[in-house]
Amino acid sequence: MDSITLITSFGTFLLGAASAGFISYITSRNKEAGKIDAIDEKLEKVVSQQKSLTIVTEKIKSDVDIKNWISKENRILRREKIELLYSKLEELYFHRGVYIFEREQENAFLFHRLVTDIKVIIELYFNHDNEFDSDLDEFFKIYEETVEIASITCEEEKEKAAILFMERYKIPHLILIKKIQGLMRDELEES
Repeated sequence: MDSITLITSFGTFLLGAASAGFISYITSRNKEAGKIDAIDEKLEKVVSQQKSLTIVTEKIKSDVDIKNWISKENRILRREKIELLYSKLEELYFHRGVYIFEREQENAFLFHRLVTDIKVIIELYFNHDNEFDSDLDEFFKIYEETVEIASITCEEEKEKAAILFMERYKIPHLILIKKIQGLMRDELEES
């Protein structure tokens, strides 16, 4: 073997080794690029899932905030209606006597309006579970009896009937007032 053949063989060997190394490098680089691409894909997926999770979390938080706000507003409204109902019942207690003894149109209108207002407030805001049904029944019996007594024409007979009636009426009135006070107490304890 002469030196040229040896150099050529060595050159071919080096060229083959360099080519193998280059091919190995390219293959290794492609594998690493593939791993990096796979990691990038997974990272994008995780970021996308995190965004979705954040959106859902914010929506839930917003819904809870809205429900809390609505609940708070409803409690405020309920307290206002409890106060209104209480004051109308007390006003009615006074005007019932005025209605019985002074049959002027203005007194009759006020009496009937108060009765209607009280019924509406109870029906709209407090009778969802029918806990006031017996109270409303009693309330309307008293209302009807008030109208009957007010229609008596003999003043002496009207006075006797009214005195007896007003004594009987105190207890149902106080029961309803106590029930409304209990509602307010419960409202205040829950806040």
